[in-house]
Amino acid sequence: MAFLEIRNLGLSFDGKPVLENINLDIKEGEIVSLLGASGCGKSTTLKTVAGILKQDVGDIFIDGENINNIKTGQRGAVIVFQDYLLFPHMTVIQNIEFGMKMMKVDKSVRKEKSMKLLETVKLSGYENRYPNELSGGQQQRVSIARALAVNPKVLLLDEPFSNLDVNLRSEMRKFVSDLQKELKITTILVTHDMEEAIIMSDRIAVMIDGRIRQFDEPKKLYEKPVCREVADVFGEKNYISGYINNNIFTSDINDKILFDVSELDNNYDDPENVEIMIPKESINIIDENSYLELNSECNNEFFRGIIVDKKYAGENTFYEVESEGCILNVSQDSDRYNINDSVYFYIDKNRICIFEK
Repeated sequence: MAFLEIRNLGLSFDGKPVLENINLDIKEGEIVSLLGASGCGKSTTLKTVAGILKQDVGDIFIDGENINNIKTGQRGAVIVFQDYLLFPHMTVIQNIEFGMKMMKVDKSVRKEKSMKLLETVKLSGYENRYPNELSGGQQQRVSIARALAVNPKVLLLDEPFSNLDVNLRSEMRKFVSDLQKELKITTILVTHDMEEAIIMSDRIAVMIDGRIRQFDEPKKLYEKPVCREVADVFGEKNYISGYINNNIFTSDINDKILFDVSELDNNYDDPENVEIMIPKESINIIDENSYLELNSECNNEFFRGIIVDKKYAGENTFYEVESEGCILNVSQDSDRYNINDSVYFYIDKNRICIFEK
């Protein structure tokens, strides 16, 4: 059963829809990411759950209770913003105690709980420091501790790592993931970072233009997107337009038969107007000797091509391969091939998706 339920949520600003028919069921203790480009409605969705914004239509339930008409500070959902919003004139412990003080929690209880939270967020000994004496990551930990101090049922994280440098961002992702698992608190993370969403989430909701286009586990979203728009959220792909006849895909570019698609798990209503998505990681480049060996041993369909561009990127090398009038982007863990090399390649057809155009 869902712990946090969002039902048919809709919101407009000045007559322009910014959220349309948002539906989410989030389990207790689950961390879910809202992933998408800036302006797609991620933070707006978060703010409606927190009560900062009031939706035009729809319902929000936490632990079975409709919270539509419950005040922001009383609905059990606390938001942590990318800007830490710590009070600069207060010490660390005073910042953490602030919410409890507003709730008129006894002073001794506030202090005891704040000290425990400092230990939880690995900032013991920092209680008397001021925000300007802390690093960005330390300030964000204080912000998270302040949010946890009021015993929220749901933790809402609005791009909490976007102001941090690369190394600190990686460290804070792990810290928050470990903390969330330890506390088993239901969490929504807003991010535009695909890698961040995949690493941290149990499930991801991909938002495009105010709508959720797909809500699924990270692996399923990455490997089997329901449409091109969702696929593009997860990085650069290859797309080839064409048609399907008797389970054979034929490219529009030069009417050249590309390959058999009979075993692919895809549904399409108009086989005359489709495009196939080929992830760059699904293309495997081999040399002629490997081709001669593999061609006699396996059922892969092989293609010839020429390397027309190459970019070294550390762990991976990105190639552009021209084949039959198509330019294919390829990611390999080897940099052995060079521009103008004649190569063979085959495609892992389990990674291909077919979309209607």
